Amino acid sequence: MRRHADLDNPIDVAWTKFLAEAECWSADRIAAHQLQQLREIVRFAATQTVGYRRRFAAAGVDPDSVRDIDRH
Repeated sequence: MRRHADLDNPIDVAWTKFLAEAECWSADRIAAHQLQQLREIVRFAATQTVGYRRRFAAAGVDPDSVRDIDRH
């Protein structure tokens, strides 16, 4: 049976591979990945979005200070 062309999209192929690998991760590995993703999102918001940059500055939040997913 032939696969649908959308499933051969490189982004979909990479995402499917990631999901297959992540399915076997330990709880510690999942937590580390979540923290890394949170850091990237906060850093992006602070550097690319004026509104978030102002909010973070007003609240005294340094995007590079994110150390624990439970405390932010």
